Amino acid sequence: MNKELKDFLWEKFEELGQNALTMTHYDLAKCIEDTTKDEWRDFLNEADVAEYIRNEMRIISDSIQKRMITDIIAGGDRSVGRAQIINTLDKINDGVAKKDGPIFIYSYVPLDAQQTQAENTIKLNKDIFKRKL
Repeated sequence: MNKELKDFLWEKFEELGQNALTMTHYDLAKCIEDTTKDEWRDFLNEADVAEYIRNEMRIISDSIQKRMITDIIAGGDRSVGRAQIINTLDKINDGVAKKDGPIFIYSYVPLDAQQTQAENTIKLNKDIFKRKL
């Protein structure tokens, strides 16, 4: 997807606000003139867009869950249905991968030509984990 189209779709997506997070590519194409479902499908499948939507939905889900728990504590609805919704929200949030920081891969496998040229590759000439016994 070219940058100009992505920027245009991103701007329109943000203008729709919270509603855009749950819309399909068909819904988005209907709402925004001069766009197609295929453009929106490609946009929604972009890694950064998909990650943004996942994070936003996790925040919304957490907020709903906290409100429900607060309502129960305050003496509100204590129904089984409410408990099931809280449990379901927990399961949904647990299924979302949470990044805890960078991932390091330690390997003795020699680098190939492409890996050697990658900008994020750091090649060490000695084994930093080898200890003298």
